[in-house]
Amino acid sequence: MPAKFSTTIKQVYWSMKLLDHSFVGHFWEYKEDIKHWKRLEKLSAPCDGVFLLGNKHIRVKILEIKKIKRIHMPERYASQISTKDCWALKCQLVETAP
Repeated sequence: MPAKFSTTIKQVYWSMKLLDHSFVGHFWEYKEDIKHWKRLEKLSAPCDGVFLLGNKHIRVKILEIKKIKRIHMPERYASQISTKDCWALKCQLVETAP
């Protein structure tokens, strides 16, 4: 079974990601470079991911995974990251049948 990524997300942040997705067809998720997220090193794109929003499971395809410097992030996300380096995941929504 291929490795997967999952994380919880608040509605306000999810809304920002959907706005990005509507403009460019993808969005970026950022995670601090801490022990908990070390498992991202084992993932290779493309792979499946899930965002947990309340009781909803939102499926995504992770297209790219890379380590970046926090200074290269958009300010609205950089303020949430306390480490100098972070993980950047380029994600695309997976269409699901109603």
